[in-house]
Amino acid sequence: MPLHAQETAFGIKSRLMIDRMSNTARNVLLFYFCFCACQAVFAQPGESSDVLPPPAPWEVMRTLSSDAFGGRGTAEPGGQKSRKYISQLYRQLDLLDLGAAEGTAYDRPLAVKARKSAWTDTLHGGNVCGMIRGSENPERYIVVTAHYDHLGEGRANSAYGKRHVGAIHNGADDNASGVAGVYALAQYFREHPPRHSIIFLATDGEELGLKGAKQWVADPPVPLEQVLLNVNLDMVARADNGSIWAVGTRFHKGLREPLRAAADSSALELRFGRDARVNWVGNSWLAVSDHYPFHRAGVPFVYFGVDDHPDYHEPTDDIERIDRATFEASMDLIVAAVAKLDAEFGETLTLTEGKRRRIVPKP
Repeated sequence: MPLHAQETAFGIKSRLMIDRMSNTARNVLLFYFCFCACQAVFAQPGESSDVLPPPAPWEVMRTLSSDAFGGRGTAEPGGQKSRKYISQLYRQLDLLDLGAAEGTAYDRPLAVKARKSAWTDTLHGGNVCGMIRGSENPERYIVVTAHYDHLGEGRANSAYGKRHVGAIHNGADDNASGVAGVYALAQYFREHPPRHSIIFLATDGEELGLKGAKQWVADPPVPLEQVLLNVNLDMVARADNGSIWAVGTRFHKGLREPLRAAADSSALELRFGRDARVNWVGNSWLAVSDHYPFHRAGVPFVYFGVDDHPDYHEPTDDIERIDRATFEASMDLIVAAVAKLDAEFGETLTLTEGKRRRIVPKP
């Protein structure tokens, strides 16, 4: 008897069990097997079949700035939810985990007390930190930062002030856009391996006094003297006037030429300035965001950001007020800029490290 014609005792029992099923049960079983077969066929090699395709940066910004994230206040449920969401994005891209301990899923815990705060308890948040290792200079690092925290729903007698207490501040531009930019860079360098290692750092507590960046600089997972550059993204979507700023080149003018080259084909104008020393002149952005602790520690930086707009720190900072084409032009410019800097460090670009001040701020 041919092998395929033989019927084992297990086969007989299985056939009898199926014969006794109702039509509905049979249909459910058939659907299940078909579903599993399709998953096996369409799953990409080396991927788990339950992994969804990575979202576009626009969708990352949309998600983080939705009401479901409650304004992403530090230590609030929305902030915790944001941290988990960013960790999931890092995991999808298979970034190396630079969490504080093994198995912490990119998380580096943060404990802060807010400035001007009536809170008596310490706030517990966390930075999210992943890395793509460099192909040529893996022990030299570019750190890309963007804060994911925002103002939550506002709190009376806090650093957030008393305005609009109880209203969700979604912070689409400030700074879901910056986190989307970090994600866009991670996507790009996953497909185009960088020469230097690139660290992707989503910080917490920026709105409370740059707390996450200060802690990272004070206790980095890599030697700080091996960090070539900090690229900080804070409010990079609302280029309503057609321009975006690159702050910090006054201290290292060698950065300007590769940045200009990267912006040559951009729909946006790249402007330099806004980096006068603190208290020397008004409208300096030197100390306003997470690049400042790196600068204080002597690390060169470029801070990308747009001009303030009427929705800055207002409950109206929603994605509906952002032009998608302008946002995507900003993402393209930033990706091109960081790719250019990575390519030229040690080739045509050398920054003077003799002027670095090894001042590590306390968190």
